[in-house]
Amino acid sequence: MTTQKKMYLLGAGISHSKSPAHWRATFLERGLNWTYDLMDLPSQPAAIEFIHSHDYIAINITTPWKKLAMDCADEVDAISNFANGCNFLINKNDKLYGYNVDGLGCVADLQSKGIDLANKKIIVCGTGPTARSVACALAFEHAKVIMLTRYTHKEGELQIRDKVINVVDYDHCDDLVRNADIVINATTLGMMQTDPSPLDASLLNSNQIVFDCVYGHGETQILKDAKNVGATHYDGSGMLESQASCCEKLLFAE
Repeated sequence: MTTQKKMYLLGAGISHSKSPAHWRATFLERGLNWTYDLMDLPSQPAAIEFIHSHDYIAINITTPWKKLAMDCADEVDAISNFANGCNFLINKNDKLYGYNVDGLGCVADLQSKGIDLANKKIIVCGTGPTARSVACALAFEHAKVIMLTRYTHKEGELQIRDKVINVVDYDHCDDLVRNADIVINATTLGMMQTDPSPLDASLLNSNQIVFDCVYGHGETQILKDAKNVGATHYDGSGMLESQASCCEKLLFAE
């Protein structure tokens, strides 16, 4: 059943989200009598039941249900396949189309800040759906991307089309981080106030740009460390706005 009037954000621990305010303003601007609400579901069976209900026109998906959303979708885009997760589902005639706009949102936000990504040495912390989507989008902007993993079996190379992304264990990353132009946290570290940074503070320097995909949980440890060394630093709030713009273009076929 599809009302054509409901949108949601699906995730767990999402009370901080700015998505409802953004989308409600969008609906008002477009003259649409649609609703946007949070679907805070920490239980996987409940999340599956909700996705399969089809009682929505579209849903944004955040941690921890991006992989689940991809598994529930009827069709997904190439970035979702590479990222192993979707963060946007559109319901068209009870068929679910999955997309991942994490990377596009990150790139658009960085570029809006006047940052040229071509040939930049960029470290992406993490190998989950957000990290993979971000790394993919950066690679297509001709950045030199290295992803960091805590799992040695994930070390090696990832390839999408003609782009190759290296994956390195944290135990062997010190010089790579020190020499990076941009450092991006695409892990969930920072969603809790007590979370540590994914990187040792001594690896950061004032010549770098440090970007954290996390937002809305206070200043994360990696951003505190960046500030302390004089690095330019940003949280993920601008990335969220850029993601929403990408989703609007998909939803309204613009």
